[in-house]
Parts: sequence; C-alpha cells; structure tokens
Amino acid sequence: MMNRIKNGFNNIPIVKKIVILYGALFTFAIVAISVILLIAARGIGVGVTISALQNCSESIESYVMSGKGLTEDAIDSIIGSSYADYIIENKTEGKVFFNIKTASDEREYIMPVDRKRLPENIEDEFDFNIKEDNRELFWVPDNSDYTVYTRNGLDFLCVQNEFVYNGEVYSVKLFKTVLDNMFYIKYIASKLLYIDIMGVLFAILISIYISRVMLKPVRKIRETAERISVEDLTQRIEISGPDDELKELSITFNSMIDRLESSFEQQSRFVSDASHELRTPISVIKGYANLINRWGKDDPEILQEAVNNILEETDHMSVMIKNLLFLARSDQHRMHIQKQPMSLNDVINDIAGDLRVTDEKIKVITDICEEDIIINGDPDLIKQMLWIYTENAIKYTGDEKIITYGLVKKDGYALVSVRDNGCGIKEEEIPHIFDRFYRVDKSRNKNIPGTGLGLSIAKWIVDVHNGTVNVESVVGQGTEFITKFKID
Repeated sequence: MMNRIKNGFNNIPIVKKIVILYGALFTFAIVAISVILLIAARGIGVGVTISALQNCSESIESYVMSGKGLTEDAIDSIIGSSYADYIIENKTEGKVFFNIKTASDEREYIMPVDRKRLPENIEDEFDFNIKEDNRELFWVPDNSDYTVYTRNGLDFLCVQNEFVYNGEVYSVKLFKTVLDNMFYIKYIASKLLYIDIMGVLFAILISIYISRVMLKPVRKIRETAERISVEDLTQRIEISGPDDELKELSITFNSMIDRLESSFEQQSRFVSDASHELRTPISVIKGYANLINRWGKDDPEILQEAVNNILEETDHMSVMIKNLLFLARSDQHRMHIQKQPMSLNDVINDIAGDLRVTDEKIKVITDICEEDIIINGDPDLIKQMLWIYTENAIKYTGDEKIITYGLVKKDGYALVSVRDNGCGIKEEEIPHIFDRFYRVDKSRNKNIPGTGLGLSIAKWIVDVHNGTVNVESVVGQGTEFITKFKID
C-alpha cells in the first residue's frame, strides 16, 4: 500500500507535489496549533474556574473578618453571580449553610441547620465523592489547591478554605461542575473548527502561489527550450533573482546553449569548408576527365598530363579525407590514445634523421639538451605533430631551406620548437592559423599544396597532452612553433 502511494506521488507533476506538500504542511501546522489551543483552553477554563472559586472563598473570609455576621443572603450576594454550590460551616456554633445545584439545574436553598443533624462528612449528604485520581485530566498545575468530586455522574471542582475569627472556626467549600467549563471549551472548539477550515483553504491557496513562484524559473527554462531549434540557437534564459539553485540551473542551461551554439557553428563551418575544399579537386578531376574524353584518347601527351593531374588531385583528396576522419574521430572522442613515458630527445632525433635522408637540400639543425627529457605521451601522436610543423615549414620556405629543432628544459616543462627561415606569418593572422581549413594568404599560396587541416590536428594533439603551443613569427625571416609539455 505504501509503495503504491509512493509511486503514485512520484508520478504526479511537480506543481501538484508542491501543492500537496505545502498544503499538508500548513494544514498539519494549523491543526496542531488548534489542538494545542483546545488543550490549553481546557486548562485555562479549569484554571479560571478554580481562580473564581478561590476569589469567592477569600471574599467570604474577608466578609467574616470585617465583623459582619454570616447570613444566607450575605453568602448568596457574594457567591450568587459565580453560580457555585457551597457548604459553609461555622464549626464553633455548629451551623452549616448550603446552596446546592440539583441535577435538574434548579437551586435548592437550605436554611442553616445544626451540624449534628448531618453526617460526619457533609459531602455525603449530597453524594459528593472524592475523585482525586482524575486531577491530571484537567491540565492544571499539581500545586493548585483543589479537589475533584463526582456527583450524579458529573465532575465537580472544589476549593476549600478554613480560617479562624474571634475564636470561631469557619470552613468554606465551594463546588462548580466541570460541565459549565465544557461549554466554554465547546465554544472555543467550534471557533477553531471554522478557523481550521479557512486555514486549510488558505494553505492550499498559499501552496499554489508558492509553487507558481518557485517554478517560475523552471517555466522560463521550458519556454526557452521550446523556442530553441537548429535554426535559432540564440535564445537564452533571463538570469535574475537571488543566487539560488534555480539561478545556477539557468546559468548552466545558458552555458550549455552557448557550447551547443559554438559547436553547431563550428560544425556548420567545418562542413561548409570541407564541401568547398573537396569541390576544387573534384572539379579538377572532372575537367581532366572531360579533356581525355575529348582529345586525350588520340593524344598521348594530353592523356599523360591529364592522368598525372588526376592522380595528384586524388592524392590531395586522400590526404584531406584522412585528416577529416582524424578530426571527426577526435571531435567524437573516439581516438585511441596510448600515453606512456617517452623520450622527446629520441623523437626529435628520429624526425631530423628522416628529414636529412628524405631531402638532402634541406639543412637540418638540432639544438637539444643532452639530458634525456621524458614526458607522458603518445609517441606516434607527438611524432605526427612534429611532422606537421616540419611539413608546414618546408612548404613555406624558399630554396635555401633551414629547419631547426630545439629542446630545452625549463621550470619542470619541456619546450619543443621547430623553426624555419621562410616567409613568416603576419601578426594578425597568427591567432587563426590553427582554425580548420584556414590558410595564410590563399591568393599568394594557391600553388602551395595543403588542406589547411594540419595545424588543427597538431593543436588537438597538443591539447590532449595538456600542453600549450606558442607561435613566434617575423615576416620575411621565418616562423617558430614552440610547444610546451609538462615533464613526467
């Protein structure tokens, strides 16, 4: 049963949950306060009754102490408005005064009688029986001087006082039924019932208002999310109000949309650039194919020229597609990276040695420290990064090519550098050279082969190794790529 209730509660909307929780909380608080007030009212009523009886007893004592004779009229004038029953006895003279309320709620006046005509316990004459075991039911402090009697099935509170005046001993016992006090309690209970009903309705309205106020930021998030689409990623949630969890959620949501917008723009730019870059070699291949179809079949020179160019463009497309796949896998975090302790000295020496063998016209200089520098990295990726720097240096350097590899250790980091003596890069273009498909001065370098993806791959390799890359270049003098890795 409890599981069904719990599952049912979990399946209802948040607004209804808040209404139920706050409504239940307010209702419980109102009912609890009402119960406490009702209990307190009972105790207060009993306390007021006892206090009134004690005041009447003290008034009688004061009347006697003033020297006036005790008569039935005098007693009735003092006690009559309190509607209390009494047994007042002058023990010295043996006189007893009675005024007892009967079960029919009619007053029975008895003239003073001789004490000898009454039983030893005068209360027995009217069937008053002590009921001391019920004192705690009245919620009155234990130090209150009162006694509980029963008569005809009703409970009575009794206050007793005994004093001496002019050698005469007086005993005053005042009785009042608890039933009289219950009318006061019933009155309070009826008023509290109305208050509880109004309070519950008010609690429901308050809970609905609170739910709307609390969920207002959530509604804004929902409305903003509904307006977001592929065509419009500019929507943002208005951030205001106190620094609470909902404001943090709004900030997080806006940050997520910022990243999505940036990624989408990057992806759109990537697709656009890739389409543009692939269109050129395809157009070239198609052009030479048409050339072969028209004249190359019968002309060996034209045929050979067309085949060579088609093969060249095919190789260019193959490299571009390979790089595109590499970047696509890296964007999707599907690249398998095998980091291990590796020597940067060995990698640089291997690349320098391969370059010397590959092209003897290139002057290769290695300026690396003698100490073996070890980092935690993927040897293949680090070597690929250095080859990208090297190929970039070869393409943008004139006939007298000088490529210098450097390696130094500084403040716990390894600085790997590749410097050339080429044409250099303008300062305003340096921040963009790692962008995909970006090529410096395309009009001037249109005859230089390349896809514009190499440096993007190199930058990704640096990032996955938690490194940084800095580019220093002077137009007409050359460019230097300085990559910084933390030493293992």
